[in-house]
Amino acid sequence: LFRSFMSLFLVGQKVQLSNKPDMVFVIVEINPDQTYQIQYDCSRQEALHFNNISAEMMRLVESEA
Repeated sequence: LFRSFMSLFLVGQKVQLSNKPDMVFVIVEINPDQTYQIQYDCSRQEALHFNNISAEMMRLVESEA
């Protein structure tokens, strides 16, 4: 049985990682395998990027729900 997968999150939404609850990331891309690329803006010129993050590792920031 083939089932199409829908993304649990959308590009632009703010999320927190389960292991970094004090940081708010923005989803910047959804990968074909349904993992996510997220970004944390450290300053105007620096950003922290994480790739291939599964939906199970993230939760939507309350103000986005």
